[in-house]
Amino acid sequence: WYELLRFGRNIGRGAADVDKDPLPNNAAHWRRIAAPNRTPVWADLNGSGSFKFSDADFLPVMGWNCIDDDTSPNDQRCDSNHLKELIRDPDAANARRMETDQLAARLGNPDVRARLRRAICKFPSEWDRQTTGERYGFAEDLLQAITQGTEAWTRLHAHLQAISFAGLPASYLAVDWHWHPREFFEVTRRCGWLSQRELSQLLPRRYGPSANELTVIPWATAQARFNAYAGDLNRTFRKYLIDNAVRQTHFLAQSYIETAMWQTMEEFGRAHQQRRRDGNLYWPAPAMEFYQAFYGRGIMQLTWAGNYDAYGTFRAFADVPQTHTYREMRITHLSQHYWADPRDRQGRVVQRPQVWYARYDPADIASSPFNSCDSGAHYWVSKNTGHSLLSINRVCDQGVSTTAVGRTSVLVNGGGYGFAERQAYASYIVRYRGDSTDADANASFNVIHGNRTHSVYVDFTPQRP
Repeated sequence: WYELLRFGRNIGRGAADVDKDPLPNNAAHWRRIAAPNRTPVWADLNGSGSFKFSDADFLPVMGWNCIDDDTSPNDQRCDSNHLKELIRDPDAANARRMETDQLAARLGNPDVRARLRRAICKFPSEWDRQTTGERYGFAEDLLQAITQGTEAWTRLHAHLQAISFAGLPASYLAVDWHWHPREFFEVTRRCGWLSQRELSQLLPRRYGPSANELTVIPWATAQARFNAYAGDLNRTFRKYLIDNAVRQTHFLAQSYIETAMWQTMEEFGRAHQQRRRDGNLYWPAPAMEFYQAFYGRGIMQLTWAGNYDAYGTFRAFADVPQTHTYREMRITHLSQHYWADPRDRQGRVVQRPQVWYARYDPADIASSPFNSCDSGAHYWVSKNTGHSLLSINRVCDQGVSTTAVGRTSVLVNGGGYGFAERQAYASYIVRYRGDSTDADANASFNVIHGNRTHSVYVDFTPQRP
């Protein structure tokens, strides 16, 4: 239902996915929309006969026009009535509005320029040296008629040969449709979907606290780590509006430290006590003693029974049957667990534990790629960032600054764990996911958390095959 309201359709993996129930066939989605005459109307976007489009469909209603009615498509002249209609003076009283000089005079008009930016035109490549004579034959005839000689055409032809190329690939020459390059990129870059290869490029090739202490992640390793998760991670981005370079930079930087660079969806050690050399047991982190079985799982390492409970409520997970045995042996039908850190500021335990049974099995978070990704993003947008405002996306929108990355780190982890590493990962990701033109091979800077100054080192070696 959330997806129906957010997208107008169910965007999950479908009814075949046991984690995702289908919406009823008659689930209506009424919205007040602008009709073609701009009169507001109510429409059921999920009703019979409705069609759903995206920017990738390049619809005429969004200003796109395919120009393929040129009467002489093999030369370099434009003789398309469709294009002329986009350029001409809309004043019906102008009888000369379709004449060449009138059309040429309007090419600088801002409205005309805006329309032409989204013209997709069919014409042969202007870079093919082998066809300059054919494509500009009209110019040869015109120049000879005007100058009564061939010298002007000879000079023009030499110029055309100089700015074109021989031996262009046949696959390139076979492409007839041409776009305004900048407009095409500005539209397609709105797509927040990152391929497995693109996600792999965002995982640092070399990372560590200094130039002398670096760990290397080979290309094949980077690809393998995203292999099972790329599709569901992208669905997560789309579902929770983590859909631009800045938000994705923040999210991925936090996930790197939480998953040990996407090596694991379960907290190392699984919140068990460790044994010192002297044989004594200890808790690697103080809070482990209290969260224990509800240790970190998923890409944001969901921790504490309360966070698991909130996500299960959101997903409407069914209770387990009475015969169910939880995969985490510390959870039984009678075991009690803390929903959050039970200690006050003086370290005294002041909260009471609760029975988890018969809620869902927490192991489901780590065992399902969809749950691993979705649970992390649900936590992300459910987090109170202050003043009763939800969603860490609000902090992301402040930009990829050390302050914003630091605040995001505290919201995700609650403390200083990995504070410097999260800063380094954000700097690396935004170099390749953003619009940076920096070319420095590495960078060093300091960040402050509490009363401690952290040194941050970033190696920008690109992650490539």
